[in-house]
Amino acid sequence: MMGLINKTDKLDVHGLNRLQRNKTLPTVWIPPAPLRDLRELTRVRMVLARTRAQLKNRIQATLSKYGLVVEGFSDPHGKRARAEMSRQIARLPEQTRHVTEMLREQLEFVERQIREQEQRLKALVRITPEIELLMSLPGRENLSDSSGREDEPDGLDSDNQLTSEDSAQLEEERRAAERSYFNVTRSLSAGLLFALPLLAVYELGVLMFRSEINAAADILKTPISWLQQHPTQIFGADLMLVVGVVLIAVALAAVWRVGRLGALHAGTFLGMFSESLLYAMILGPLALAPITGELKSGGFSPHLDEFPLKLVVAAGAGFYEEAFFRFIILGAVFYLAKEVGKLRPFTAGVLALLVSGACFSAAHFLGGDETPELGTFIYRLAAGMILGLVFLTRGFGIAAWTHAIYDLYILCLAAG
Repeated sequence: MMGLINKTDKLDVHGLNRLQRNKTLPTVWIPPAPLRDLRELTRVRMVLARTRAQLKNRIQATLSKYGLVVEGFSDPHGKRARAEMSRQIARLPEQTRHVTEMLREQLEFVERQIREQEQRLKALVRITPEIELLMSLPGRENLSDSSGREDEPDGLDSDNQLTSEDSAQLEEERRAAERSYFNVTRSLSAGLLFALPLLAVYELGVLMFRSEINAAADILKTPISWLQQHPTQIFGADLMLVVGVVLIAVALAAVWRVGRLGALHAGTFLGMFSESLLYAMILGPLALAPITGELKSGGFSPHLDEFPLKLVVAAGAGFYEEAFFRFIILGAVFYLAKEVGKLRPFTAGVLALLVSGACFSAAHFLGGDETPELGTFIYRLAAGMILGLVFLTRGFGIAAWTHAIYDLYILCLAAG
């Protein structure tokens, strides 16, 4: 303040005298008596808060000593956990239980005093813009929190949560993240809507050519074929009609869900198609790399004869094979490995990719139309695993379109 390096009483006196003559001597603000009186409320509240923390820690230490834990609650001393806390305390030895109940009664008394202090503060303290700004900080909900909280070393308790403004902001950020392109397009609702054109093209092709073209479609539609051959009624209605109503309801629910996320517009589906086209372009070189040892494109040699039939075949492969091998087989293996086998998500994902890819590759040799070869098996195994990775990371719809576009390329444009 005075720029003195050597400090002695004599030098300090001269320095202070000089500041006083220049009228630059800083003054110390002394709070008025009413404010000093109000400060006692926050000071005592801090003392009570420390006492509350000590009592909570003592009770927790006693329970832990006997291997008793109040689980399933964010605050083991909150209202929701009181019944469970009472049950755990009842399991303690007699004298330990007695003193623990005393500590719990003392804790309830201290908490009641804290609430009374907070109500008194709210009634006496005038809320200023500065206090409102201070209360907007995360973890400051009550007016008394402005005095500082030292009683919760393990995090926020039930009476010290985010303010309503912070909660609203966090909720808005969560909704914005939910409505982001990658989250929306990865959802099952958007994937089903995006894949519906493939289903429509295939089913129209089946009506046109009057036969099932895809083996996976034949497997998945076996229950429907059985119902067509064995008419059944449920609650007085044809079961086939019930199945149709359920499918329509699922489609409408998907439309509602995607619309609620604000993604029901052409830009979303154009982005999904662009992604699918990109993945289809690199699917072949990546699947062939384990065999050829290099990334090489297959080239183009258009052969568009019987194009309608090839389009139907590609659409059916995209929708039904992804539904069977990825949605059902990969999803089931991943769930069983993670939930039943207790494997880590990454390990369960790798196992699911291998199993579904192997099933996908082996299925192409069924029927005897093609002689099994190791190179062909590895190629289709790699392709199945790549499609499975697309399914896991980008969802059903993009995986189905990637498969359909790649098959259409193989049938109509691939060289050789």
